[in-house]
This record gives sequence, structure tokens and C-alpha cells, in this order.
Amino acid sequence: MKGIAPIIIGLFIIGVAAVAETAYLTSFISQSQPIIRTVRETEIIRGINRLEFAKQYLLKAALYSYYQASFDVAQRGGYFELVSNSYSCVPYWNIYSQEFSPDLQANLKSAISSVFTKYVAAADFESMEIPSSFIVDVSNHQTLTISSADTLKVAKEDFYTAEEIFSFSQNVDGKIFNLFTISKSTEEVVLDLEKTASSFSDLQNKLSLLQEALNANYGSQNIRITISVVNLAPDELNYAARILVLISDNSIKYPSYDFATKTFAERYVTFNFYVLEGKANIQQTNDCENISY
Repeated sequence: MKGIAPIIIGLFIIGVAAVAETAYLTSFISQSQPIIRTVRETEIIRGINRLEFAKQYLLKAALYSYYQASFDVAQRGGYFELVSNSYSCVPYWNIYSQEFSPDLQANLKSAISSVFTKYVAAADFESMEIPSSFIVDVSNHQTLTISSADTLKVAKEDFYTAEEIFSFSQNVDGKIFNLFTISKSTEEVVLDLEKTASSFSDLQNKLSLLQEALNANYGSQNIRITISVVNLAPDELNYAARILVLISDNSIKYPSYDFATKTFAERYVTFNFYVLEGKANIQQTNDCENISY
């Protein structure tokens, strides 16, 4: 019996210690629950904040994409890519009664998507899932919408997932569409004048008077129109007139990068295009490199 007593006492002490340890662990876990919950909530809040930061960045990126695309497309006479029928990266809208009308809305959408994709690729979103393909809508000329079939998502493995529909809308001024309308109407008048010109000098005088009349008409809108012409033929009567038309909106400047000068600044949006008409069939074109954002 004497030998059993120490064993019983030892087992009792172990039992008490086990009960005490269990009570301590239960108390620790109980006290740790609020801490764990706080950590989880903090991580979720961080995820939501990252999502909001990304949304604000993308909203700004959408607007600046519209600025850059408008500047580039207008500078190229309504085109995003110039493969042929251009001179010094300015397109011909008409070559001896052959019309080359750009699809402004389609070209602007392509340019916006290209610029916006570069903005997204350049940003650091800390492993956030960002769509890689976008749908651009400028159909009402006053609102830019960039959306995607995929969602904007941020997740922490085995912790949480936060996601939102990818669709951003921004109000835009739509000035590029107004300039395009004025450009088309100006082209029509230029063509009508050329048909009535008796010589290259006569055409020069008619175009000079047209420029004065247009600036008087659109001056109140801060729109400036410049029309210049060169004779590609040596003959005054049997001429080949290459007419350059520049139409600028001087009421507002867009922040944009100019690939020709490799500079970033605020610039007026200007539509540029050529009309080639006359009695002599002389053509002068050259290739233009595509814009590389």
C-alpha cells in the first residue's frame, strides 16, 4: 500500500496539471477570438480599400485615356492607324473624287482601349485580378464607359474574396465629335470650290476667303480653321492641288503625349486632313508608323 500512495499522488498532480492546462488553453482561446476576429476584419478592410484605390485609379485612367486617344485620333484626321493614303502622317480624305472617310467612333474606341490597357499594365495592384480585355462605349458622345466581362477582384487565400463588376463611366466633353462634324462640312465646301476654280491662283483665293468666313462663323466657339494649299504640278491651269485643313478647338487643352516631339503637355485638339484635287492627276503619299503607346 505504501508503494501505491506516491503513484496515486503523482497521478493526482498530473490530473490537476492537465485540468489547469485545459482551463488555461480554454481561457486563452476564448481571449484570442476577438484578436483573431480583429485581424480578419482588418485584412478584409485592407482588401476593400485596395479595391477602392484600384477603382479610383481606373476612373482617372479612363479619363486620361480619352484625352490621349482624342488628341491622337484627331491629329490623324479621325484615324487610329494610318497604313496608306496619307502624307506626313495626315490622311487624305479625298483623292480625285475618291472618298476616304474615317469611322471616328470605331477608331476612337480602339485608341481608348489601347491607351487604357497600357495604364492598367503599368499599375501595381498588389496581385489584384484586373481584366485584360475591355469594352469601350462612346456612343452618346458625352459619356465614356469602359467595362469588361470579367470582374475586378482582390482575394487572400482561404481568407476572403472581394470583387465588383468592372464598369467605369466618366463624363466627357465630346469636342472631338463636334470637330469631326465641322471637318466634314468644311471638306464638302472645299470640294465644291475646287470644282469652280479656273486656275490654281483662283483656287488659292477661294480657299483664303473660305478660311476667313469659317473663322468668322466659328470664332465664337473658339474654333480656329486653317486652310493651306500647294500645287504638285508645274502648271497653273493644269494643277494638282493638295489642300491641308486644320481645325482646332482652342477652348480647352487635353493632357497628352506627342509622339512626334516626345513630350507630354496640355494641347489643343486639332483635326488634320488632306484633300487632293485638280486637273492633273499627281499623287504624293508616304507610309506612316503606327502609334506605339
